[in-house]
Amino acid sequence: MLLLKIAIYFRAFLTLFSNAVQSFYLPFLDAILIFLGLVFLKDFWENYHFHDAFYYSPSLTYLNFPLYTLIWLLTIYFNGGYDRPNDLPRTIRGTLVGTFIIAAIYGFLPLEYRFSRALIVMGTVWAVAIALSNRLLIYFLKYKNLHIGKTKPKHLVIVGILQRAKECNSSCNT
Repeated sequence: MLLLKIAIYFRAFLTLFSNAVQSFYLPFLDAILIFLGLVFLKDFWENYHFHDAFYYSPSLTYLNFPLYTLIWLLTIYFNGGYDRPNDLPRTIRGTLVGTFIIAAIYGFLPLEYRFSRALIVMGTVWAVAIALSNRLLIYFLKYKNLHIGKTKPKHLVIVGILQRAKECNSSCNT
């Protein structure tokens, strides 16, 4: 009896853990890749535009980029981008709303705390590209095609008297 209870609780724990992983893997993957992309873009922009590998303060990487990432994740979440990950316009809209929030906050900051509008714009392009790429890759791995958002035709079998089956079939097709 004790072993049966332990097995039931263990199975319940596994179910809860599995549900938690399924709920958080996409936002976690988005967060990691968006943040790493922002760090790469900062390094690129420092070297390409300013020709100085230490142009930006380290607080940009440790304070601003996590905040940008969090804002984008929250706006994607509130636009339904994680509830319905195959609805790509929700993800794009969420990222763009997040960009407007970041830009508004940026506009109200004193000059010494403003780092780069270019990084916000490049980060937006990166965040949209990563969020869409993640969803397309996950969809492809699951369904082996890229027909995201399209429904497959449903196959059904009608059993009964031939006349009634024909009536049902004609009403199902309309």
